[in-house]
Amino acid sequence: MPSLRRDKTFIVAPIVLAFVCLIAFASKKKETRNAPQMEESKRALHALERLSFGPRRGDVERVTAMGVEKWIDLQLHPEKIEDSNLEARLAPLRTLRMDTREIVDNFPPQPVIKAVMEGRRPMPSDPVKRAVGETGAQTRSSDSCVHKPSDRESWGGRWVHGSDHRKRRCYTFNPEHCQSGGTREAA
Repeated sequence: MPSLRRDKTFIVAPIVLAFVCLIAFASKKKETRNAPQMEESKRALHALERLSFGPRRGDVERVTAMGVEKWIDLQLHPEKIEDSNLEARLAPLRTLRMDTREIVDNFPPQPVIKAVMEGRRPMPSDPVKRAVGETGAQTRSSDSCVHKPSDRESWGGRWVHGSDHRKRRCYTFNPEHCQSGGTREAA
């Protein structure tokens, strides 16, 4: 039995010692250090360097005037920033006020334009949408017209490396070839 008593002593003693140390450290008064205060302009410069892409001319004075805390709050909540100049410049851009459905209706994607060009879909009856579709079809047909001369010497092109490191031919756009009914030719 004496070994069992010794085992209990070895288990209980460290627990009691840890508890006493914990109470002693908890009762000690914590010393608080006050961080040295920076000048307001140095705080503004520090905030601009750490929280933006660096200060521009006049930024330090502007942040110092409004206060660093207020500037940080504006950076975290950009909807609070007053920018009437930008609003006036963006006002003519009607697509920014459109929802996704309106954008798709007014500016059809390339597959829709291709389907209209090939006759698989009808041309829109609305004159505005028809004009957009005709412009898109015209752009698509001129983009797909690439001319590849048969004679390498008559072509002033060059070989270039593509992203897959295979040689690719740079084609030139020849509007006269497109008017004569040219087509896209592969390399």
